[in-house]
Amino acid sequence: MVDSIPSGPSTDLRRRRRKVTGGGPMKLTPLEDSRVRPQITKKDLVEAVRRMAPAYTQDHQPVLRNRKRISVGSQQTDSYTTQIQVMEAGVNLNARKFNEIKIAADERAVTLKERLSALRALKLESDALEEMKKGENDDSLAIKALIKKIEEATADTDDKLHYRRQLDHMHRRLSNNDVTVYGHLPGL
Repeated sequence: MVDSIPSGPSTDLRRRRRKVTGGGPMKLTPLEDSRVRPQITKKDLVEAVRRMAPAYTQDHQPVLRNRKRISVGSQQTDSYTTQIQVMEAGVNLNARKFNEIKIAADERAVTLKERLSALRALKLESDALEEMKKGENDDSLAIKALIKKIEEATADTDDKLHYRRQLDHMHRRLSNNDVTVYGHLPGL
């Protein structure tokens, strides 16, 4: 656990920032581009913390401007090494959390891409079905033209069949009339 908790103006700022942001973890949104971003390593984070930390001299004492340096001896160096260890542990923990969250975000981005491609395919199918239903695509127009031709051919066939029935009826009447006429002829 931590032996000493750093205090001072920088921790007050951190506390204020936490209050402003809500104190909870920020939600990450997946990136739309599929470029692979390099993962931040512990070395990168330690280097960033060192760049942001105040300057130290070779004996690990901070450079104080306009103040006197107070040297307490080994107690001061122990507190600095403890602070460095605490800082390194914090950096390691945050780097680990960051990498885990980044991996989870990458996995979610992959599933999001898969679902978006499935959604696009379903939308294309839905649009094609709507066009078929409305009769606006090439196949449905061809089907309508064929149905119209079939109806015309059926009507023409029905007309010819009706005419044939009329001719058959007339033929039967003439045959019956021939029989009756031939039956009356000998009597005349």
